Amino acid sequence: MRRPSGVLAIAVLAASLALPASAQSIDRLGAIGDSLTDEYDDQNFGAYARSWLELLVEQRGVEVGPTAAQAGQPGGTWGEPRRTGYQDNWARSSADTDTAIAQGQHTGLAGGIVRGVTHAVVFIGNNDFRPGYPPNDNGYPYNAIYNGAWTPQQIEAHLDDSIADLGTLITPLENSSYRIAVANAIDFGSTPAVELLFPDAINRDRVTAVLAEFSNRVRQLAEDRNLAFVDLFAFGKAAFGTNTVPRASLLVGNVAINLNGIAGQSGTMAAFVEDGIHPHTVAQGIIANLWLAALDQHLGACVPPFSEAELLAHNGLAWGGSDTLVAEIGPLGRFVESFPAPGEPLFADGFECGSAVAWITGAS
Repeated sequence: MRRPSGVLAIAVLAASLALPASAQSIDRLGAIGDSLTDEYDDQNFGAYARSWLELLVEQRGVEVGPTAAQAGQPGGTWGEPRRTGYQDNWARSSADTDTAIAQGQHTGLAGGIVRGVTHAVVFIGNNDFRPGYPPNDNGYPYNAIYNGAWTPQQIEAHLDDSIADLGTLITPLENSSYRIAVANAIDFGSTPAVELLFPDAINRDRVTAVLAEFSNRVRQLAEDRNLAFVDLFAFGKAAFGTNTVPRASLLVGNVAINLNGIAGQSGTMAAFVEDGIHPHTVAQGIIANLWLAALDQHLGACVPPFSEAELLAHNGLAWGGSDTLVAEIGPLGRFVESFPAPGEPLFADGFECGSAVAWITGAS
């Protein structure tokens, strides 16, 4: 795996030396999640694409622990569910909230307290609404809702179960006193693969309506538990458009990222990797900045966000001469909320870390 350059490491160190008294740097980050957070190296995208977590480790020096090989694990693997990646990244491809509990993602990450974990990201629930092939197989939640096979009562029960599972996953992290950021789910309906297999935009809107309700419930859970909340559902709509009015491209650094594009190599302007459902490196970099907005602005972690030039450079693309993302979707800070406990600082009021740029905060 690639590691951060010396220049970047010095920049991160300099930022940490200037922390205000109320901020707490990330000594070590842990994660619960699915294939959007699991290392792309373990999903065969590693040769040409990076996940948001890999980008934070490789390009910002964020500590998530050693890889299995670096730790000298037998066969270079931690064993399931983590395989070969970072020690405190418990995300596993294909996991949903139920299987994440069965895999022990929550208890495993809670044990990171002895390794110095201070912050935790919970990004699970996407696969609670996963699509599957063939499209008429209603054993998949997305298919069942799209095809009208689930009754309102079945949908309500599924939502209840997912939120209850999410609470179960968060509880041991709270008990470990981690600073926690939680996100809802991205709508698969905007991806090329799902648009191809499920072409009826009105039916896809059925699923979107359920995901909107899931989003609201995750936000409420974050508020109830005094967590930072990342609205990846709303971000997805702003970046990719809706089912009936999709975007064709997204300007990042004045370079048009093709939102219908899929590619199995780096140096591409395609928004998705070869399977047509996982975000490619530039899109994952924007997701990384969303997590940094939560960790920095809302939890005082103080890690500089990626510039638009960096987002492109991570995938071998040249900056187009101007920053354009704010004009496209607004500042990323609009997709993050803080729900601190009484007496705790609200970092969103003033961005305590001093690493803000306009396209994150909207400041001039």
